[in-house]
Amino acid sequence: ASCQGEKVRRFLSETAGILSQYESWAHRVELRILECDDRLQRDLVITDVRRLDEYAERFAVSGGYGTDFRPVFEHVEGLRRQGALKHLRGLIYFTDGRGSYPMRPTDYDTAFLFCDEEDYVEAQVPDWALKLYMEDIGNEHQAG
Repeated sequence: ASCQGEKVRRFLSETAGILSQYESWAHRVELRILECDDRLQRDLVITDVRRLDEYAERFAVSGGYGTDFRPVFEHVEGLRRQGALKHLRGLIYFTDGRGSYPMRPTDYDTAFLFCDEEDYVEAQVPDWALKLYMEDIGNEHQAG
């Protein structure tokens, strides 16, 4: 709940729009959306960009309790052991930065995306993870 639905909705719509521009990607994506507060709330697999856009239109935040990032990373590792994420490229975690982080680095790109331009805490983000900011993403897309 630290990331308001409208900002996540905008990011998902922008992502769908960008992927739709590349015909070869339009039907070959596999995005996994994991919603988590202090536990995993939802795990949704999207394999078609049109479904991502539909999901973005209906997106509503689930949960809303204290944040613990570790359940998502544990879930991802379980999926990898099962073979469900053979080609994992990266993980983007929408957050305000408040929560319990995993101690060990991942062997895939991991970014914590700060949704609120003014109310976030980045000091605890592990050195091995990227820090992204919602305002930067919108400005980069518009500029280029």
